Amino acid sequence: MILPHASLADAELLGGVLVAQIRAAHLGLPERPISVSAGVALLRGDDTSTEVLARADSAMYAAKTR
Repeated sequence: MILPHASLADAELLGGVLVAQIRAAHLGLPERPISVSAGVALLRGDDTSTEVLARADSAMYAAKTR
């Protein structure tokens, strides 16, 4: 997701809410549990799209190991 004008705290809060809601969803697939991870990266003024996406990707993979 891209959240223009969101602070880091706002983005982390939204990510936590989305993760919790997805994990709590009953999708009728008891034999296939749902797994979800989220990471947050802020766009810095001099970032390229490659740089911010790389940081977001790293944050997502770090969340998977928690």
